[in-house]
Amino acid sequence: MPGWMPNNSTKPPDQLPKEFRYTTAKEREGYPRWGQLAWYSGGGYVHEMRGSSEKLLSQVKTLQETGWLDDRTRAIIIEFAVYNPAVHLFGMVNIMFELPGTGGILPSYRIEPANLLSFVDVSQMTFEIICQGLFILALVGLLIKEARHLWVERWAYLLSLRSWAQLLIIVGSFAAIAIFAYVNIETKKLTRVAMWNEILAYLVAVVTFIAILTLLHIFRFNKHIGLLGSVLRYANRDMKYFFVVFGIVFFSFVTTFYLLFLDTLAAYSSFIYSMETSFQIVLGKFDVTSMYELEPLLGPMVFAAFTLFIVFIMLNMFVAILTDSFEIVRKDPSLQCDDHEMVAFTLARFIVWSGLSTHTWGKKILLKYADNDFGQIYEEREDRQTEELISDFQEAVDLFLSRARRVEISAVKEG
Repeated sequence: MPGWMPNNSTKPPDQLPKEFRYTTAKEREGYPRWGQLAWYSGGGYVHEMRGSSEKLLSQVKTLQETGWLDDRTRAIIIEFAVYNPAVHLFGMVNIMFELPGTGGILPSYRIEPANLLSFVDVSQMTFEIICQGLFILALVGLLIKEARHLWVERWAYLLSLRSWAQLLIIVGSFAAIAIFAYVNIETKKLTRVAMWNEILAYLVAVVTFIAILTLLHIFRFNKHIGLLGSVLRYANRDMKYFFVVFGIVFFSFVTTFYLLFLDTLAAYSSFIYSMETSFQIVLGKFDVTSMYELEPLLGPMVFAAFTLFIVFIMLNMFVAILTDSFEIVRKDPSLQCDDHEMVAFTLARFIVWSGLSTHTWGKKILLKYADNDFGQIYEEREDRQTEELISDFQEAVDLFLSRARRVEISAVKEG
């Protein structure tokens, strides 16, 4: 079999064997792949393997005899899907073999699970539908609320960081709903399902992250959370300058690591990998042995300088800025957030109003949240109760004296 040969004839390409015809990414509905060496488009020369194991082995032998794989092949991508009926879980498997021009094979794989049959149990289906319905109602309520704020505040609405966070939550949530519906509807091309399912996972992660951050605005009524926010606001200016200096120093070392080990260590084979590995060094996870073996002189020197400047100097400077700001804010009440006093004030008023302060456990709760203002509330309650007791005592004495006079007058008349 001749294998790959220049096509100098007038024979149309569609009459050639399918595995020898180039298929674009649009034709096969593929998407780019990121390997260890490069990006690969969703197109290529495709051979579909179907049938029994004997037939598959025969197809592989035919491809080998025709020279389908030669010295110009740079990547072999194997795609297939599996299904576990016990848990109703699909798995899209992608195995890649990269063949660099220098020789050798770099294998890699990726398994993307997807639950496309979520409604398989009646009780589970009911619970999921209720949760999804509540989520949609909450999302619509948030949309109406933010639309009203936008209508009232106009352009000033876009100047708030919290407003942008709410907008990202709304847009990301509606996008996640659309992708979720598409993933559960699309069943013909599982590779597209795997791609959109991965995008859905990233989108849900981002929305959840932003939503959790917005909870800090709600938790500002907690004294400790409010103090943390006050410290960060006070240290805002110093932190900006610090991160500028930190970024310059950090990326200088990242560039140095990348240029030293880009062709010898996989952890520094790209600039992104170099950033990730350098950040792991800051966290205390590193392998200095490989650096020493490949660069006996510069490797340990650069690593020691990175540890000295980033770990010992820059991180300690960061901690010092926060510590100094914390001490200043803690000693100056005017710099502290007073939102937490609203909760304590409301709780103290409710305890006094309901009469729970007369009980032992009510007093404990009141004193737990009490400061000078709430102590004054409690004293006012005690003074009011004392005045009421004195007034009741005076009324009882007057009533007793009135009765005694009546008895005395009656005795005089009878005598």
